[in-house]
Amino acid sequence: GMSGIDVLKEIKKDQAKTEVIIVTGHGDVNSAIQALREGAFSYLQKPLDYDELEIESLINVYDLPNENDRNLDFKCKFKKQTSIRNNCKT
Repeated sequence: GMSGIDVLKEIKKDQAKTEVIIVTGHGDVNSAIQALREGAFSYLQKPLDYDELEIESLINVYDLPNENDRNLDFKCKFKKQTSIRNNCKT
């Protein structure tokens, strides 16, 4: 079968702007670095701490570029869901 990194590469090859979060039960520093170099949005290890996931998502959302309407729309929806003060018009 394909590894998570292989799946990431295939997704990025076909849909470069798609954000991919790698969730693994057997990760290490080297695979995390490789995943991020290949374009992963984030790399998390199981068991998943949902508070950590929310914080990680928040950090990454603010780092997304604004040149893309989809990203801007995502930021606004995320801010509303987390009650973060924002300047979104919707």
